[in-house]
Amino acid sequence: MVSGGTLYLAASCFNSNFLSLGYYVFTCSPAQLSSSAWSYYSGPFLISGTSSSPGLPEGSYPTNVQNVANSLTELDWAVRADTTFVAIVTPAFVPTPPQTGGFQYGCAAVNFDLLHGFGSLVATVDDVDGSSGISEQQGANGCTYEPKSNTGIVIGRHLLNTDLQEPSQYQIYSLLDTGVMP
Repeated sequence: MVSGGTLYLAASCFNSNFLSLGYYVFTCSPAQLSSSAWSYYSGPFLISGTSSSPGLPEGSYPTNVQNVANSLTELDWAVRADTTFVAIVTPAFVPTPPQTGGFQYGCAAVNFDLLHGFGSLVATVDDVDGSSGISEQQGANGCTYEPKSNTGIVIGRHLLNTDLQEPSQYQIYSLLDTGVMP
């Protein structure tokens, strides 16, 4: 992200069990970009907050995420017209020790500050089909948001056909525009 003439980079770190160790923000001036002079700016920002690393705020998440999720993935961020930041993250449950599959719980839009991390919850979205109720908890659930777009938060949807009557499995990926403008 570029803001005020400075470049910012968010990096996610995971342990050997793929459990998030938080997001770190690094910075670099455009003049130093050719020398790759990135430096630590802030973080870690985790799902569970401590006094030094604020976490995902309490709020109304799909599937009671506040009590289930233990990791964050797929951070995206944007600058609103009023120059405040919004972050879009995917709360997830990662079993430890790692087993096949974890669960992702849609996406949460939270106010974001480059120094202090996640702020108040603004909105949540998921990939549940309103007509059929079909969702895939192990699916992509990655989201993105561009404040100047009329699509709102866009969520990646991943459906896996596991019908035992069907001799082969297949996967369907699609992008859903939610119309939610955090």
